Amino acid sequence: AYLKDADIRVKDCVALIESTVNQLFYQQGLEFADFVIHGENQNAFEKSLPDIVGSVVDESSVVLKNKQEVKAALLMTIRDVVYNGTPDQKTYLKRLSNTYMMLFLLQCDPKIATYFNTMASKLSVYVCTSILIPALSEFFLEPINRRHWNLLKGSHEAGVSLVVNETIIGELITHLRMIIKKYKLQYEHSEELYLSEDIQALYVDEILIRAYFYAKRRNQVSNFNEFIDNFVNPDLSNADTALIEWLREEFGIRYKSNKSLGVKIDKSELTLLSEKLKAHKSHPVKAVNDANLILTIYSVRETGNEIGSASIFGYKTWWLSKDTSTQKEVNKVFKNKYKVSCYIRPDFLYNYISLAPNKSEVDAVYKDLFPSLVGVNISFHLPSQIISRVHKRIAEHQIKHPARIKAILGDLAHKLQADPRCQTRRFVDHYLDEKLKSLNA
Repeated sequence: AYLKDADIRVKDCVALIESTVNQLFYQQGLEFADFVIHGENQNAFEKSLPDIVGSVVDESSVVLKNKQEVKAALLMTIRDVVYNGTPDQKTYLKRLSNTYMMLFLLQCDPKIATYFNTMASKLSVYVCTSILIPALSEFFLEPINRRHWNLLKGSHEAGVSLVVNETIIGELITHLRMIIKKYKLQYEHSEELYLSEDIQALYVDEILIRAYFYAKRRNQVSNFNEFIDNFVNPDLSNADTALIEWLREEFGIRYKSNKSLGVKIDKSELTLLSEKLKAHKSHPVKAVNDANLILTIYSVRETGNEIGSASIFGYKTWWLSKDTSTQKEVNKVFKNKYKVSCYIRPDFLYNYISLAPNKSEVDAVYKDLFPSLVGVNISFHLPSQIISRVHKRIAEHQIKHPARIKAILGDLAHKLQADPRCQTRRFVDHYLDEKLKSLNA
């Protein structure tokens, strides 16, 4: 009707309307669904509608000279449907809204996927040798059995920036040099003993040598040099360059030198912490390396002013490690100076990349199910109490302290990343309840 008044012909008017409704839910998500079902969040709808209509028409086959008139007609049509629609149109929109709520609960909300992708891209994680060495040992395992390998692969694919520096590369080379020497001294001339059956390999204390025996027993390698050659030259010539390239190609791990990041470590702090760590480490060099690395991470945080960003994503720079003793000594030695842990635990990162929705998969589900007749039929069976629960959660976030909410969620992110005991629904609910109560008070 609007197009007729403007004396304009469009090949498929209904397709423009469907595309606009689709984009409204895709971009506005819960806000638009909430507006359709409960009549709230009108401002969000009104602010976004002109932009969405504009993009739909611009991407359509409408001829250039008619686009402005078509945009105006489409804008008026959508408003008429939303505000003054027929009973059938209202029912259709409400069922689409229910479908969106269902997709949201299944983590198929594009905004959730975007959030997780954004969060991942904010993380810069230094990968400790306590993760890298077991990952190397999994080289010959079936993909499904590669725990550390898949953790690194999955983190990179999720958008996490994985990092090594000169300290980590140096420690990795030292470890390789040690196991090569140990193999020649203890195992080279008694291989048959450890190859007789898998259980014998359990008596080998170095995980990479143990992995070699498993691989040789399965005819995957013929000798130890061949095994080491999968990662670096057995004579360790140009080992630093080779390892940096291998880690980048295999896991997407990037090398960043301390100098390139402007890292400055207080030598007196390094000496003090190194001395304290010697009692907890296998070798004095290991104590120096771990002290150097953790102080590097705190320096990177300070240089990047991460503490002042008040980001919902929390700190950007973390240390992926199984080690716990280093942070404990940091807290004892420096008290409150480095009070926020820099550890990101492997289990947290694994759960994150396992549970976080993949953007491309979400888009595929969204396009297949919504909006469509299938989606509308499914949404008819969505329990009303579920809709009410989601609506209640939306309302809880409409609070007039956005800066404080950001700080609260940022602090929660720190706790979840550093302490597995916090990764329960009970803890999160209790934490948020207490914080929001004090905020409202």
